[in-house]
Amino acid sequence: MKKRSRIHALYRKNDDHPNVHGVRFWDKWKFPSWGSKENINRSSTIENGIDGMFINAKEQLKRPKSVTDCTVNNSLVSLGFAVANTKTWDLYQAIKKGSLEEIRNLVTLNYYHDKINSLDKENLFTFMHYAARYNRSDVIGCLIDFGADVNSMGGKDSIAPLHVAAQHNCTEAAQSLIRFGATVHVNSKTKNSPLHYCCKYGSDGVAEIILKETERLNITGKIINHPDNESYYPIHFAALYNNKAMIDILLKFGASIVKKNVNGRLPSHFAAEHKDTAVLEDLLQCAKVKGLNDYIIISNNEGGTALHIAADVGSIIAAEICLKYGAEIEAQTYELLTPLHIAAKNGNYEFAEFLISRGAKVNSKDDAGRTCLHYAALSNSISITELIIRKGADIEDRDTGGHTPLHLAVKKGCTQVIKKLFELGADITTTDSDGRHCVHYIAEQTDISTIQAVLENGGKELVECPDNEGLVPLRMVATEGNLPALYFLVQNGASMGTLDKEGNTLLHIAAKANHRDTIKQILKHTNAKDINTRNTSGQKPIHIAAIYGHKRVIQNMIKNGADINSKDIHSYYPLHYVAKDGYTAAAQLLVDENAKIDVLDRSDNTPIHLACANGHQEVTKILLASGADPTTINNQGLNCLDLAIENDQTEIGLQIIRSKYWEKALENKEFDGHTPMKRLIEKLPIVAYVTQAVMDRCITYTSDIGDSKEKQIVFNFSYLEAPPSKTKTKNTEDNYSAASSILSHNRIKLMQHPLIRAYRHYKWNSLLRYHYYGRCFINLVFLLAVCTPVSLNINNYYKAVRNQTGNNAVEQITVTQPSKFMNEIAASIVEIGIELMALLYCLPFQQPTTILKVQIGAMIVFLSFINFLRQLKRAFGVGLYLTMFLTIMKTIIRASLVIILFLIAFAIACHMVLRQLPEFSELGYAFIRVLTMMVGDISYREIFQHLYDTNQLQNSGLALIIIVLSVVIINIAFANLLVGLAVGDINEVRSNADISLIQMDLSYISSLRTYFMPKFLQKYAYQSALVLRNHHKMKLREKFIWKKLTEGVRLQAPIENTLERCKDINIFQELRQQNLNSKDFTDNFADFRSDVLHHLITIESLLKKISNEDPALI
Repeated sequence: MKKRSRIHALYRKNDDHPNVHGVRFWDKWKFPSWGSKENINRSSTIENGIDGMFINAKEQLKRPKSVTDCTVNNSLVSLGFAVANTKTWDLYQAIKKGSLEEIRNLVTLNYYHDKINSLDKENLFTFMHYAARYNRSDVIGCLIDFGADVNSMGGKDSIAPLHVAAQHNCTEAAQSLIRFGATVHVNSKTKNSPLHYCCKYGSDGVAEIILKETERLNITGKIINHPDNESYYPIHFAALYNNKAMIDILLKFGASIVKKNVNGRLPSHFAAEHKDTAVLEDLLQCAKVKGLNDYIIISNNEGGTALHIAADVGSIIAAEICLKYGAEIEAQTYELLTPLHIAAKNGNYEFAEFLISRGAKVNSKDDAGRTCLHYAALSNSISITELIIRKGADIEDRDTGGHTPLHLAVKKGCTQVIKKLFELGADITTTDSDGRHCVHYIAEQTDISTIQAVLENGGKELVECPDNEGLVPLRMVATEGNLPALYFLVQNGASMGTLDKEGNTLLHIAAKANHRDTIKQILKHTNAKDINTRNTSGQKPIHIAAIYGHKRVIQNMIKNGADINSKDIHSYYPLHYVAKDGYTAAAQLLVDENAKIDVLDRSDNTPIHLACANGHQEVTKILLASGADPTTINNQGLNCLDLAIENDQTEIGLQIIRSKYWEKALENKEFDGHTPMKRLIEKLPIVAYVTQAVMDRCITYTSDIGDSKEKQIVFNFSYLEAPPSKTKTKNTEDNYSAASSILSHNRIKLMQHPLIRAYRHYKWNSLLRYHYYGRCFINLVFLLAVCTPVSLNINNYYKAVRNQTGNNAVEQITVTQPSKFMNEIAASIVEIGIELMALLYCLPFQQPTTILKVQIGAMIVFLSFINFLRQLKRAFGVGLYLTMFLTIMKTIIRASLVIILFLIAFAIACHMVLRQLPEFSELGYAFIRVLTMMVGDISYREIFQHLYDTNQLQNSGLALIIIVLSVVIINIAFANLLVGLAVGDINEVRSNADISLIQMDLSYISSLRTYFMPKFLQKYAYQSALVLRNHHKMKLREKFIWKKLTEGVRLQAPIENTLERCKDINIFQELRQQNLNSKDFTDNFADFRSDVLHHLITIESLLKKISNEDPALI
């Protein structure tokens, strides 16, 4: 068979997958619609014979029988089951043999009778399918007598028995099925009708039976022109399998020849694939008879006609038939490909010669501007190339990219055609639209014969000719890393010292492209000093390699004398570049080669600055391990910790804090006038509180101090607040307090850290407790000042009430109170409310005390006590429990709305039903009474005894129901609800109360810094550290403080654990070194392989030179 076309313009990758019909299109074909019968993958389970799918009945009989295989109770049903289980496949064998008597005996058993239309497990077929398979028409009638369905669906493709008969050309079975009512237009899962199966498997006998039945039913057009789910019609399959008899039957019954499938293919397109052209001629003759004169030129979805398909498969006979019926020899696809283009691309000389003899034009161009000669050159066909040129093809014709056939041949490495084109006069100096000639194209060629063919035919004079961008071939070779081309270009006079517009040498270009072997070859032909040549940006080749992180190239350059401590015009060293982009291996290599670590660029950034700013953790780790200083400040006032914070690099921040530079890193105030601690709390709180982070490192634990073996713990507060001597940095007054940041950002974990606990303890004992208890004393004085006169006035009021006359006259009592209670009004709403009511109580002066003033006075006293209790939340001993109580009250208040609604409902109901009782006579009284009943004061005797005494008990059924409901809903349900809500998880309530107290302390600390205080008080309130010692003479309070403040502190690990950790670190370093050694071994092996390749090229060149000088030596 002729080699088929591989035209790139028409190539479709998805053609290599079979469709639902099992058609697998070749990957070399252009149009997805072009396929062949040779590639049909018949996937049906029936295709290879149902006999092969059956389980051997003899093997089934050999299986051991269980107890259930025997008869039970000697009953007929049990006997039937026993027979069915012991001879499972007897009915299938009987159907295969056509034994009607045996079939009837078996089907009478209930087991088979109930499963007459069931699907088997192996093939998913019914008994009717097997009868159709074995062409047993009498068995079909027998099965129908016992209730079998003639249209039952089965198999993986959900086909009917008529499909099975059509597939195996079982004519008698088909006739019997149709006679018993089988549907001739039944479809499978893929919408294939039985007629599709006939055409697919060549069952012309069954096809004629089906079509005669459709003619009787007057539905022939519906069946014969019915498409499947990919628009394949029956006639498509008949043409695909080149079945002339089937085509004749279909045409006889009126099949349409103009129907297209999903790819736009006609039946004639399938027929054109075959060398036997009888089907093709029948189709074309039918079209001619029907007056379809343009039928032969109808194209598929890609614009290909039957003649294009014949050209692709190389069928000259099919092409002659197509031309006979009017095919256009210059017909073009949608990509403007002619049949001659396809023949030239496939290298089919006979077909190309045939087309040219019939008048095909050799200079026709496709949409890429390529002629047949271009495709002949790409197919490496000397004969077609000579033929086309002999017939008048322009050897220098160009496509849209300016490529001649010679350019394409060189680009693809078609050496034979290259030599032939040179013989026929091809011009090697021609250039494409980019100004590139053939020598430029050998930069991509590794075929030595192609390279030599170009250089030996005039290419030597072009090795220094640049393209439109000024690139000479050798620069392209350096970019591609093509060692053979590099060698031969240098041997033919190419200069190694050329520069591009940016001043880059070949070493710069090869370094950028990561071609280490190319660099080695370049260095062999240049001076050693060229390794440090700079471009216009002051960059050496090693800078370029560092920019792209090419570790092997950097290593090779270092071996050849590259300077790793040189900087470019941006003051960037190679280490800056690898750190900026996170090239771990390259960074490790430079560090190991003693590159300078803390070099500065123009912005005063060191390599570790760039690594931190860009989030490169591994590079940061390498630089820190190599001694890089993360505390260096750049021209923006940022050190590495500042950069990590500003760029949200948590892991890098932790690395710096866990290094030996952490204290110095936290002292930088150049950026915003504050230490990095402020921004750590706000942006990277994890760096502040996780293990071995800032706050942990601010706690130092020491044991075995002195002869008494004392223990000491030091809490360092220097990073939590600025000292009282307010310094100014960056025009900012440094009065920072970590308490304000922790509160404003609600950092709960920071609040609970032992360092903050010690900080609160010190602040409380230094100044806050005096401030706090002073406020409490003031509130107590306020409480006494308010409550005492109000109580005295109310006492006088009630004495007057008791002595009043019958006309309810009230004695005029003068209120003598100060005109104001306090000089300042408190900020809280409760305090403001108390003072407003106090004013209302006093004013106007010299007025008698009334009941309203008594009520106001009671509220004043009540709220004053509540306010005083609120102030005691921080008091020692009771503060925690007051906070917990308030938390529980908040929960109860949130649930009170539902309770109040129920109370109102019960109050209204009791008021309406029990109005005769004094407790429920008024709605307000009823509400209060129901509320007291809620807490258990039901007073059953008072209520129901009164009803009994007044003979109203028999009419109080509704009242009883209401009381019961109130007990169940309010006293039981709501009581349990409130208990559950209030108590809940008591540990969680306590934890929330602790957090509230911490927040209160931090709020006091934060607000205290805003007050004006004398300097001696400021110094007293500030202390950079708190030192605690544990010794045998400790007092009880000191022991309590030690236990309280050291709880949860991560104490220093014992010496043994430290040694173990050091051992682990050493093991890790050894593993890391072994990994680097293995990489070095791999690189050395690659170097050795490239050296061997170079020597082989040199030997081959010498042998060729010797053979040219004296062939007798070879």
